[in-house]
Amino acid sequence: MPASPKDAPLWDVVKRATYDALHKVAIWIQENSTTSDLVGRRDTWPNWEQLFGVRTESDILAVYQYVEISEISDLMDIIDVRPVVREKFAIPVPNPDGTEGDTKIMRHEVAMIPLTLAENYVALYGQTTADDDKLVKLYEPYESYLLGENEKDLRANITVPILGANLEQAGQVDGNSIIRIDSRWNPIFTNVAADGYDLETMRKAKVSLRMANATVRVEGFGSLHYAYPSQESDDAIARFFEALAIEAPGPTTWVQVAIEPCNWSAKFNRSGGSTTVTLRRDFATRIDAVYRRGLYDPYNLNDDQSNLILADQELLKHSNKSIRVAARRLARARCRPDGDDRIIDLCIGLEALLGSGFSETVHRLSMRAAVLLSKLWGISSAEVYKATRDLYALRSRVVHGDTKPYGETMLNLDGVPIHASRFATAALASLLKRLIGDEEFDPARPTVYLYCI
Repeated sequence: MPASPKDAPLWDVVKRATYDALHKVAIWIQENSTTSDLVGRRDTWPNWEQLFGVRTESDILAVYQYVEISEISDLMDIIDVRPVVREKFAIPVPNPDGTEGDTKIMRHEVAMIPLTLAENYVALYGQTTADDDKLVKLYEPYESYLLGENEKDLRANITVPILGANLEQAGQVDGNSIIRIDSRWNPIFTNVAADGYDLETMRKAKVSLRMANATVRVEGFGSLHYAYPSQESDDAIARFFEALAIEAPGPTTWVQVAIEPCNWSAKFNRSGGSTTVTLRRDFATRIDAVYRRGLYDPYNLNDDQSNLILADQELLKHSNKSIRVAARRLARARCRPDGDDRIIDLCIGLEALLGSGFSETVHRLSMRAAVLLSKLWGISSAEVYKATRDLYALRSRVVHGDTKPYGETMLNLDGVPIHASRFATAALASLLKRLIGDEEFDPARPTVYLYCI
């Protein structure tokens, strides 16, 4: 027997509105079709615009006024006094002076609750006579959506295609894993609104980050339903690509994310638990970062490296702020098309690890870099010291607007010429690999740490 709804007053209004929708569907069936034709066949369904509402030209956010469905006003009123539910259906209304005013509940999104229930009920059971037990069972995932608190109760399996690197499949670390983009996922990730050039690059993604039972944020219920990673999950994605920047030799990024609901459902015209895909607004810029000058050659990482990346992702979760700043700047720098911009990001990252305050001198930073990197690289500390000082001299010219020919951005390391941004990238990545899991490292006292290693 189906469990009783958790919010009985809300369910009572939803049920009455659904009964009315089913009654109108029954009338339409009598005039246009037969019940048997509708079972499992949404393509034969009436146009909701014609059946339940009229086009509204004056208010584009209303789309359709579902004036013929009873109880919609009551449903809006009961949602209005439930903050957790209301948040999903409210949009800000600007004041005449352009400032943000009060929020307004989207009527057409509220109407999608009984409409979706009615549609799925007839499609599943082939009848318009409501059975309370069947209807309340069908309502369960929708109630979980309505009553679930954003970024806490509402959870989903999140899948993020990786652009720029091919990783081996890896086991779970804190619910995160690497999976292949197979025949199931390919059509999901390529059925997005993007031009041919961008779609071609998206199709090159072979693997994805999989985050199980992660928190999400949602809004709407019908045509404006939207699901995306919560702040917590978004930070986990960022940490993964920061870890990838530490281990991979080049730029990597992501442009879309798939959300598979865990025991909740929304979205008009979708069956329960359907996967939704969100494309980032800046997807084209991100694609260009890993597809420069028409060349796309993803980096191949073996299973050991893949597992190490997941481990680094978890370590970054518990790292101090200086480590996170450095990792974030490294990830940004790898995707920068301009060498001078990369140098600025990388120097900020180096200072986060090697500096102990705003008054830090280039001499002290260079000394600390020399001690650590000479041991990690097995070269003369004097060579590292000189290269680091030269890097900061270049960084100073860049931030003060000085322009120099490309050749003057070359440094000399142990007798080998190396571009300044390549030296800075290697230095920051090496330091992060050394320090990311070291509990003894205190960014506020880097000199003390150096004496202890």
